[in-house]
Amino acid sequence: MTSVPTPIPSRTQYVLEGIKHRILTGQLTPGQALVETELAAQFGCRRPPCARRSRPSPGPGWS
Repeated sequence: MTSVPTPIPSRTQYVLEGIKHRILTGQLTPGQALVETELAAQFGCRRPPCARRSRPSPGPGWS
């Protein structure tokens, strides 16, 4: 039996999961502004992955 390796999430996916976690735990509140440069510093990445995920989502699940 061969095990399938777990894919490494992209930086954008990492930021998305971090933002979701912060929303669910109350660290981010409804209507709170998401500042791309602050998110980038908090997640240890450049601004583009944060820019893609700090914009409103088109629907449930943020896919």
